Amino acid sequence: MENFILAHKISAFMKNLIVFLFLIVGVAVGQAQNATTETQEWNTSYDLTTEQLAEVTTIVARKYRNLAELESLKAQDALLYKRKYQGIMKQTKVQVRRLMNTEQVAAFDAKETTRKATIRSEAKAMMASGANKEEISKHLEQLNY
Repeated sequence: MENFILAHKISAFMKNLIVFLFLIVGVAVGQAQNATTETQEWNTSYDLTTEQLAEVTTIVARKYRNLAELESLKAQDALLYKRKYQGIMKQTKVQVRRLMNTEQVAAFDAKETTRKATIRSEAKAMMASGANKEEISKHLEQLNY
């Protein structure tokens, strides 16, 4: 009887372990897909050279690794999470921009100007419609980066 109980406990543990490993693999695959998509967007938007593309791939992978590490903070301290999130996003843009040539920088800056104008416009529209600060912040976070 003890062997049966022990075998059942081990079996339950193994099932939980397998589910946990699948979740970890799923998150890692999701992050890799996001990183690949974002790298392709950078390449499409700015016609990166092979060397730039390799560097951007590394920068974007680091971004998603940092965001994954930050995820646990989201529920614990929303304000600190937001600051760190914004820092990661800004640092990614700064690092990629640093790799760009003059024409790419001009295109990047123009796109950033347009993005910021869109954010201001959306924020004003949401305030006018009576949205609360948290709703506006969440929506702008999606637009912002």
